[in-house]
Amino acid sequence: MLARKQRWLLAALVTALVLTGVALKFWQRWQHSHFDCRGDIEVFAPDSRANITLRYIFDGDKGVTLLRGVMTPENGEPVEINHRVWFTFTRNGNDFFLHSQNITSNESGDVVPAGLAPILPTFYLQPGEPFYLEIMRIDANNRLLFTSRVPSILCKS
Repeated sequence: MLARKQRWLLAALVTALVLTGVALKFWQRWQHSHFDCRGDIEVFAPDSRANITLRYIFDGDKGVTLLRGVMTPENGEPVEINHRVWFTFTRNGNDFFLHSQNITSNESGDVVPAGLAPILPTFYLQPGEPFYLEIMRIDANNRLLFTSRVPSILCKS
């Protein structure tokens, strides 16, 4: 009788461990495609300079990038940047393949300021453009975003 109770207890313990492992694996996969982080970049072009905060929000297979900051042309007034890029993406490990869907800029809607074209990739400027990011998780709150072999942004959650 005691051996029978021990077997049931052992079976329940093994089942609980397996279910915990499956739940943990599911949670880790979900977190890899559902996160939000922010990073700052400073861009220098021959005729302008921009300080931009990028916020990437990944939600399953879609997301949005929010760009906020100031662009200062060499011979003009500073221009506020308030730019959004909605995208879809697929993921293979740390490789994220983004595809821009809808672009809006500033409060006027879909007009992209002319000064952004020389400093941003076309993904941020036109719908239907592909973009590649490698995203490496450093710790619970930080990720490194690469656009090639060189780190581009330290992104904080």
